[in-house]
Amino acid sequence: MPRFLAIAALVCTALFPIVVIISWLGDPRQPLALVVGLALLGIGAWLTVSRRRARRTVGVILAAIGIAFLVWTLLRDVPALLTMIALAIGAIALGLTALARSADDDTPAQAWTPSRPVLICNPKSGGGKVVSFKIAEQAKAQGVEVVTLQEGLDLEELARDAIASGADCLGMAGGDGSQALVAAVAVEHGIPFVVISAGTRNHFALDLGLDRDKPDSGLVAFTNGVLRTIDYATVNGKIFVNNVSFGLYASIVENDSYRDAKLQTTLDVLPEVLAADTDPYDMHFRLPSGEEVSGSIVLLVSNNPYITDGLLGLGQRPALDRGQLGGLVITGPAAATPTTPSDESTESRSRGALQRFTATELQVTSSSLEIAVGIDGETVHVSTPVELVSHPKGLTMLVPPDSIHVARVRSREAEGLAGIWRIALGKA
Repeated sequence: MPRFLAIAALVCTALFPIVVIISWLGDPRQPLALVVGLALLGIGAWLTVSRRRARRTVGVILAAIGIAFLVWTLLRDVPALLTMIALAIGAIALGLTALARSADDDTPAQAWTPSRPVLICNPKSGGGKVVSFKIAEQAKAQGVEVVTLQEGLDLEELARDAIASGADCLGMAGGDGSQALVAAVAVEHGIPFVVISAGTRNHFALDLGLDRDKPDSGLVAFTNGVLRTIDYATVNGKIFVNNVSFGLYASIVENDSYRDAKLQTTLDVLPEVLAADTDPYDMHFRLPSGEEVSGSIVLLVSNNPYITDGLLGLGQRPALDRGQLGGLVITGPAAATPTTPSDESTESRSRGALQRFTATELQVTSSSLEIAVGIDGETVHVSTPVELVSHPKGLTMLVPPDSIHVARVRSREAEGLAGIWRIALGKA
């Protein structure tokens, strides 16, 4: 069945450009309008984010004209447009179904039930999800000891106190930053860790295969959970479960006005960072290829690589146990990057000002004694040089049984067109 679905998805994909070409042959003005629209949109978007006042206004106008050209192109042939939409939906739906079906695996997971689990709850996290989903009450009903994080208390100290009192499993109901802190204590004492996605974004929970819309569903891990071993990473010895960001994001979040006016703060900072004659961030590092990089405006280092291309799963990690740091580098117009010949085996990839790479460790240097970084969404200052290290299979998780299958499906979906090709050829 998956092979049939994959073939059908590839047929829809192949028909899509044919419909486009036929439509363009009927009206040669369409491809010209498409090129003009994309060019104006690109120029306008760049002026909007990189300039101020009058030039930003010009950018908005150019972007609007570009969008108008694109809309005109699409509406010139409505039957062709509807056919393309149907083919696109069909290709995506059939392809995802084929990938999901191919993810079925009967390999049993190791079940384990803690004898004295402790759940730490942050009642303020995620706008009060702990309270609205009655997580503490449900946990107590399952025999889980609940500790509430109150103002003035130290989260790590609470976790260590719980272990000192005999806890053989730690859980955290809160956001990603809190998850990392409690996970660090669990790693330190070699006990399993449970994630309850009661934060705002819960990226770690998403990549684990948990249901972020129903944070209380994660409580089943305490009574009917299975063990799963994943990686963690450290920045100067401090554990992070998602990512560490250098440069633009860290400086935006560090701004006092960010929490109340995110968009305006971002638009205020971007022109300074993207100006062609500036090198705003004093940080330097060597890629696995041997390339020395300076003048970058963004460096994102994640605990296992994110998906950075394709329409599906963008910004998610299909695996958490590859023993790798994922890197994304964006260099600005003023960047000076002396390079050495690239080695194909390094897995680094350049796309103009964008580079992706994987590594097991990375060192970021600076002439400053400290540098601002965002660790799992929280901006802090760390001493330089900054050492980032992957720790393969270092964190034992206790998760709901169904999350294993969800995570496996998402891993297959991340393969995209290449995975669909393999299924169609019978090689999945």
